[in-house]
Amino acid sequence: MRNKEIKSVVFETRDYNQFKKVKGNREINPSHVNRLKRAIAEKKLDVPILVNKSDNAIMDGQHRLEAYRELGLPIKFMYANFNDHLDVARLNAHQKKWSFDDYCDFHAKRGKQDYGIARHIADKYEVNIEAAVLMLLNKASRYTTMTEDFQVGNFKIPAGHIEKAHALGARMLTARQYVPQYKRAFIGAFIMLNRHPDFNWDRFKSALKANGLKLAGATNRESYLQWFEHIYNSGLAKGRTKYKKLKLVQWVKDRGYNDIDHEFEE
Repeated sequence: MRNKEIKSVVFETRDYNQFKKVKGNREINPSHVNRLKRAIAEKKLDVPILVNKSDNAIMDGQHRLEAYRELGLPIKFMYANFNDHLDVARLNAHQKKWSFDDYCDFHAKRGKQDYGIARHIADKYEVNIEAAVLMLLNKASRYTTMTEDFQVGNFKIPAGHIEKAHALGARMLTARQYVPQYKRAFIGAFIMLNRHPDFNWDRFKSALKANGLKLAGATNRESYLQWFEHIYNSGLAKGRTKYKKLKLVQWVKDRGYNDIDHEFEE
């Protein structure tokens, strides 16, 4: 059976105001527009927006239009015939966004070595790709530029961080037996714990044997931090041990969320 050729006409314009926003469509997200602008600056994305022929309403691509408008570049568009504006909701209802796994496998198959390493870390230490990336970057939580770099193929592992990720992963496997589920909150809190200047793994591993089951009561990052501190400090008499008591929760508060995410503790 021969393929049927369908010719679609693509137009180009700088007359951005000719297009109308569908009433009820989501508001323009400035952060998303800025990400698109950076991507377009790196390599122009010639993906036309989709416009309803009867009234010039944007059915797909309002963020792309805004990005091209702000850059002053001509936008490509195609006409299509829609029954009504509800088709915008119908289109979005059946779209599936790429996951971290999808982006990882895509770039790994295209020869990006750092993505293959992320996949190896994820498989070896039984975490998802997002957690593996956090481990390799030594970050406590995901942030916008990290996600964007990972999606467009710019993910780079800093020097020396592969070894650190393996060491952290081995410790996480030891702690995992006391955690019902590997939640993102646990992984972020565990990274913070290991970055505390007074933290000692041998002490914590020993304390886990006695009190590790208490971690089952943790539900979010803050409660994991509280339980880590409690377990680590259990049995440490002031001035009568070689280990310092951890003030983990206060340390995280003092540093601030952004500092924890964007600084490295060597």
